[in-house]
Amino acid sequence: MIRRILSMFVLALFVSACGSSQNPAGITGSWVGRVDGTDAFIAIASNGSEVLAYICDGQTITQWLHGDAGDKVDLDTGNIDISADGNSLLAALTVDSASGSITYNGQTYTFTAERAAGDAGLYRSEETINGENWVGGWVVLNDGQLRGMSVNLNTNTLQPQTTISAVAKIIDASIPRY
Repeated sequence: MIRRILSMFVLALFVSACGSSQNPAGITGSWVGRVDGTDAFIAIASNGSEVLAYICDGQTITQWLHGDAGDKVDLDTGNIDISADGNSLLAALTVDSASGSITYNGQTYTFTAERAAGDAGLYRSEETINGENWVGGWVVLNDGQLRGMSVNLNTNTLQPQTTISAVAKIIDASIPRY
C-alpha cells in the first residue's frame, strides 16, 4: 500500500514537472545590448509576467520602463510595447536575444541585445542619502562595459555612475514595484 502511494506521488510530481516545462508565465531572463546611433546601453529583465527595462548612456539619457500583462506585454510571444514619460520601447524577446526600437525625447533608435551572462545585466538601487531620494540604474554588457546614472528624485539632478553602487541589486526574477 505504501509503495502504491509513493508511486502515485512520484507520478504526480512527474506530471507536475512536465506541465511546468511549458512555462505558462512566459519568457524569462535578462538581455543587454547597445542602442544604435547613441552611446546608450539597454537592459531588459523579465520574470515571465512583467518586464523592467532601462536605457542609459551614462551622461544624459536615463529612462526606466515597466510593463506587465495588463499593459501591451505578451511574454508568451515575447512582444513588448511599453512607455513612460513620453518615451517608449517596442521589443521582441526570444530566449537568446531581444531587438526593437526605443523612442526617447522624440527620436527613435533601434537596438539589439543578447541574453545576459555572468555579472552582466540590469542593476538598480533606491537610497535615501542626507534626506534625499536617489534611484540608480546600471547596464552591464556581457563584455563588462557599464553605463550608469543616478537621479536625485528631490531635485531631478543626474549624476553619472562609473561603478555599481554597493547597495545595487541585479534585476532578474524579482522585479521591484515602484
